Amino acid sequence: MSTTESNSQGFGERLNFRKNRNLYTYLICVIIAAVFWLLNALTKEYVTEFELPLSYVNIPENFVFESSMPSIVNAQVKGFGFNILFYGAAKDVDSVQVDFQSANRSYNSGGMFYKVPTAPALKTHLTKLPSNIQLLKFWEDTLFISAEVRRTKSIPLKAQLKISFERQHVQDGPVRIEPSMVSVSGPASIVDALDFVSLKAVELTDLNSDISFEAEVEVPDLIEIDREFATIFIPVDQTSEMEFEVGLKQRNLPDSLSLLLFPSKAKVLCELPLSKFELLDRTDLVFVVDFQDYEEGKARLPIKLESKPPYVSVKSIEPKRVEIILKK
Repeated sequence: MSTTESNSQGFGERLNFRKNRNLYTYLICVIIAAVFWLLNALTKEYVTEFELPLSYVNIPENFVFESSMPSIVNAQVKGFGFNILFYGAAKDVDSVQVDFQSANRSYNSGGMFYKVPTAPALKTHLTKLPSNIQLLKFWEDTLFISAEVRRTKSIPLKAQLKISFERQHVQDGPVRIEPSMVSVSGPASIVDALDFVSLKAVELTDLNSDISFEAEVEVPDLIEIDREFATIFIPVDQTSEMEFEVGLKQRNLPDSLSLLLFPSKAKVLCELPLSKFELLDRTDLVFVVDFQDYEEGKARLPIKLESKPPYVSVKSIEPKRVEIILKK
């Protein structure tokens, strides 16, 4: 490398160093100036706004509020920058207590309308503020709150079930819920319209034995309930088939006519739980032929199932129609 090239490279490095040093010096000066500006600004007095948390005392027990009460109030405060900065960053700010005893009340249909002034709360809250913070005013000088008469009553719980069973298994009796009733409390207009409270929907598949489980209560809006869960019991039994003959009964036949049926009996195949076999009385299954189904020129009438025990499932009936002969 020649002497000229070496001198040129050294000069470039010195020039870059000076440029970087000048940049660093400039940045430090800017930072120092900013710090002094901030310190100067924080020593000045300011008027600003804060959101202060609200709490309520002497809430009337026999009324329910129709919507959630305000949780914050906007306040105007005065203080030096440092003090306002630290107060705003604090997490344990005292709440503003609103006293319902100072409210103006007016009755309306089924409820109450409250006008709660914030001025008494302002005076009380002044004593809780740091001495270096001055509370000037609340922007909301009055809180408007609607309430309704509280009503309490007991109503039944209702299960929402979607159930399937293994082959040759059925539900053996009604679903039981324990407790069957629940106490509800809330606005009278809502409570009066409630006939039951639902349990959360449950889907069960391939059941082959009794099952018991807890289900969560679905709580309607603005309603309080005395429990969160209830126990549901579903009885399940194995089934078997039974085949027998039943006599056919006649319905809606005019007194001036008589009706002969061929055959006069039908063969029924039904399915029922094993525990109900001894309880079944075959006469509890009633199959009929209804003269209202008669059409001129046709000599056959369908067989209809009129009634049966709830635990019996009719699988088939033979024949499905019978021949008839009318006589006057």
